[in-house]
Amino acid sequence: MTEPILQVEDAVCAFGGLRAVDNCSFEVEAGTITGLIGPNGAGKSTMFNLITDMVPLQSGRIFFDGRRLDGIPPHSVARRGVARTFQIPGELGRMTVLENLALVPEGQLGEAMFTSLFAPGIVRRQEERIRDQAREVLGLLQLTHLEEELAANLSTGQKKLLEIGRALMASPKLVLLDEPAAGVNPTLMRNIAQTIKGLRDERGITWVIVEHDVPLIMEMSDRVIVMAEGKVIANGTPEEVRSDRRVLDAYLGGVAA
Repeated sequence: MTEPILQVEDAVCAFGGLRAVDNCSFEVEAGTITGLIGPNGAGKSTMFNLITDMVPLQSGRIFFDGRRLDGIPPHSVARRGVARTFQIPGELGRMTVLENLALVPEGQLGEAMFTSLFAPGIVRRQEERIRDQAREVLGLLQLTHLEEELAANLSTGQKKLLEIGRALMASPKLVLLDEPAAGVNPTLMRNIAQTIKGLRDERGITWVIVEHDVPLIMEMSDRVIVMAEGKVIANGTPEEVRSDRRVLDAYLGGVAA
């Protein structure tokens, strides 16, 4: 068993009288793919919001890479190596697909007026490296043919893939994917699933994926966490979760997967 890269301890988040996340605790091992599943309203996306501090944690603690993560602003969470996508893509529609990716890396020299004016060659070489990185990501996601297309013109599925690409451009340690398969051609999504596995194996990226395509998430995950009514009701291998009566009752309606 590898060391946990993400630890959630007794997390609570309530909206009025509703506890969207109710004393949840779990760990995610480094270099693994973890599926986070459950019915609508189970608290999955809220959990992502807590991890990235988009919504404040009301009690409990969250650790990433051994350091407290809760209570720091979202941009600081990202700088520590946590990237995420959203259910509804937020592309920059008037920019090309390639430009959407090239904007992501931090520390770009061209953002400083002095460097742009007095060291344009250095700026140009860095921009070329970033574009090469962006094209590599587009190749992984099978979007190379769309690099000069305006992002606003992409289909919903292509925008979802662009979201994944922007997450990868941040060189993350942990990626939180929120329903990546929604609107994506099933055949393409299975190819992307293989890419995710490859990035886990080759680059050690850890993935936590919220997804309603249960067969897909069972196929690609090392472990699966199941939430229902704000609580974690099961946590184990896909085989263990698939046969757990609590999961069958709460999530699958008592019908075997």
